[in-house]
Amino acid sequence: MSIKKFPKLSKSQVVLARAKNSTGHALDSNFQIYSFNNQTQEIYTIFESLNEAMSYIESCKLNYPNVEFYVYDSSQKVIHTYFPARGCGGPSR
Repeated sequence: MSIKKFPKLSKSQVVLARAKNSTGHALDSNFQIYSFNNQTQEIYTIFESLNEAMSYIESCKLNYPNVEFYVYDSSQKVIHTYFPARGCGGPSR
């Protein structure tokens, strides 16, 4: 059992991951709890830029008020977060 491998990205691309705020469980791209046994679930969503990822978060946060969002760069570093109770921030939040 393991989480899907981090995708290969170009320098400008970013990847977004989601988690359920109350439990920390990873969510797939359909906002369902990620199952390590389900190989068809997509846990990562690739965007061409941070701005695109931010727009996506903005469009989702009202419909999914209990979801945390994490944006990673091509070196797998967290470059942006969104937590429902605290809002948006950089990697230190």
